[in-house]
Amino acid sequence: MPLSAPVTAVAVERSEGRLGRAAVAAMQGVRVNFEDAHFLDHSHGCCGVYDGHLGDEAAAFCAERLHQHVQAAGEPSVNSLLEAFSSCDTEMRGALPQGSESGSTATLAMVREDGGPDKLQVWVASCGDSRAILWRRDGGSIEATRDHRPCDDSEKRRIEAAGGFVSEEFDQYRVDGQLACSRALGAFKFKQDEALAASAQKVSSEPEVYQWSAQRGDWLILACDGVWDTFSNERVVQEVCKTDSGTDIGTTLAQTLQLCIDKDADDNLTLMAIELGTLPEVAHSLQVTPGNYLKTKDKEVFGQYEEFCLKFGYSLKKEMVPKAPPKAALSEASPVPGPRFAALPALQPHLQAAAGTAGAAERGSGTPSARPGLLEMKITAQRNSAFYVHAARQLMRDTEEELAPSELVVQALGNAIPVVASVVLAMSEDGHEVVSITTDMVEVLWSPKQPKKKESQRKQQKQTPRLTIVVKHA
Repeated sequence: MPLSAPVTAVAVERSEGRLGRAAVAAMQGVRVNFEDAHFLDHSHGCCGVYDGHLGDEAAAFCAERLHQHVQAAGEPSVNSLLEAFSSCDTEMRGALPQGSESGSTATLAMVREDGGPDKLQVWVASCGDSRAILWRRDGGSIEATRDHRPCDDSEKRRIEAAGGFVSEEFDQYRVDGQLACSRALGAFKFKQDEALAASAQKVSSEPEVYQWSAQRGDWLILACDGVWDTFSNERVVQEVCKTDSGTDIGTTLAQTLQLCIDKDADDNLTLMAIELGTLPEVAHSLQVTPGNYLKTKDKEVFGQYEEFCLKFGYSLKKEMVPKAPPKAALSEASPVPGPRFAALPALQPHLQAAAGTAGAAERGSGTPSARPGLLEMKITAQRNSAFYVHAARQLMRDTEEELAPSELVVQALGNAIPVVASVVLAMSEDGHEVVSITTDMVEVLWSPKQPKKKESQRKQQKQTPRLTIVVKHA
């Protein structure tokens, strides 16, 4: 059930730097908890908005770790961004608190110079129903990402193919009657079929990747669905981008969120806006204002005001003043809960991470086509083909530069075999030569889903097809 009144305290973060003039505003609204998170880093030209569900752990994880996976994957490209999302989702599975069902949308953008003094390239990877838009000042055109929702035909087909269903009984279409977005990081209860690739699960972790041309002075806007369900792209542009150029962006965003509340927005609200450019970097500043804190009479709402402010490092209290109305007193405090995943190890450089995860650099495995000195990449269905294509290209490039063994064995079992085809096709397009193709049957251990049987009875042997392809430098 929603709160009896919206929490209208607002946190506004302002900054300037490599991305340009930027601000982010956040408001809890009528939801019983605030589950959004965001990230903005001028030094790396990267920003993101994350909308959590069933807890805030997944959104917090994305805000702390997704950009690190993106940086580890190298400069932005379709393959590197697909790989970064895949590796982040894999890491999240082992990092979330035990029993957590939390998931999060993830819309991340990277901005790079594009060969001219004012020309820019904007890369966006979007997974879920948060959205990014680019408003071009010259001409007023708008680019936008696509929302991933269960009602979309292609999303519905994937959900049903994975054994799920789309319910139409609620105010929104929902996956298995529960989740209103069809792609997300985390949300692992919808990713339980080990025979399916990550991109084919009921809820997919695979983003759509966009590449937009832009100029300095254009506007990049990222927001959660609480904003987009209330206002159209054009209305947000009208409120944010077409105001007086001297107006403070943070103030404009806070006012826009209040307009959403006035229009009965029923979700958490996070709105990020960047006037693209290059400015001397200044430290981020954070301002929290109490909204209608003093007007609320509901103890639950009262407590949520205080929890919201504490998330951003401010203690909010009602202060009694002699012979005067009470006032809302804000004081700096340690954020609660604060960073939660700082203890995770630093990510390895791209090649090490890709090779290690893909199972490459194994030698002499005894497979039918393996010969001494060959590199071997074992492919599973747990990652999408783009990850393995990128890893294979890096390995071939690395061996070419180091004059190391020039042949790569690509191998997969059962459901992962189609991924091999994608990798080999990409290698062929790069000019590499297919040396041999071998198919055979191998015995593997598997565990039927019969939890009542004893462990000794669960492990069984079955035969499964194996495909092995050897590729060498052209």
